[in-house]
Amino acid sequence: MRALQPGTIGGLRIPNRIVRAATSEARGGPGGEVTPEAIEFYRRLGAGGAGLVITGHIYVHPRGRHHGLQTGIHHDGLIEGHARLTEAVHREGGLIFAELGHVGSQTMIPEIAPLAPSAVTNPMTGITASEMTEADLAEVIDAFGAARAGPRPPATTASSCWGQAATCSASRCRPIPTSAATAGAAMQHGAPGW
Repeated sequence: MRALQPGTIGGLRIPNRIVRAATSEARGGPGGEVTPEAIEFYRRLGAGGAGLVITGHIYVHPRGRHHGLQTGIHHDGLIEGHARLTEAVHREGGLIFAELGHVGSQTMIPEIAPLAPSAVTNPMTGITASEMTEADLAEVIDAFGAARAGPRPPATTASSCWGQAATCSASRCRPIPTSAATAGAAMQHGAPGW
């Protein structure tokens, strides 16, 4: 069965072709921290036999958070939690990629004034996002870069880009240096409307 045969993604050998897609696990702390529940959730995924686990959307900027139980990587204090999560998956023999994102107009947190590439109204909340300025755009691009690089030297490179992101850089795929905390790769996500 081909699904159980090894494969490669960007030069990284995957033990089989079963990939757990990025979905929201809703196990983050109030400040975006990786919680013990999140670590256990991903540890179990790593133990379950998937060749690769992709995390749920990790927000890179405070104004890019979708909901209150989401993990973030918008400051250095959050990196250690992601490193522990990564180590838990690795101990089970699994591999893990990080999905990085900024939700733009799609935030569900009332205290966040949403930003988007244009002034669009979120059909779920009825709130119209502010159109990003050049400075806002540069700040979000920098947040993606900081989340990918972290404070440590790059460990490897990989990339998977989706859709149209507010960062512009997601419009084409290219190698992304990733820190040890992201466990080998970063998937930069910006779906239409996010």
